[in-house]
Amino acid sequence: TSTSIENALMEMVVQGLNPAMNQGYFIMYGDKVQFQRSYDGTLAVTQREAGAEEINEEVMFEGGEVKYKSKNGKIVELEHTQSFGNRNTQIINGAY
Repeated sequence: TSTSIENALMEMVVQGLNPAMNQGYFIMYGDKVQFQRSYDGTLAVTQREAGAEEINEEVMFEGGEVKYKSKNGKIVELEHTQSFGNRNTQIINGAY
């Protein structure tokens, strides 16, 4: 519907995202269009809104070891060791 198109465009503009930069997608759900933010869009919003200089992500494969300390529910220190030979993409224990 034309209203759903307007709402999807507004959602894109409010978030300051650009589909040409893979920051989001327009997706049809039945007869309605919705804007869905992508992973790249989430990174862009996080960097802009939280002032993050960089965002690093890592996958934890089976056999890896993760130790962390937290304070008030926030991880303040993290140590992750992983053997290169353990990088089996079929066995992923988590990600951060």
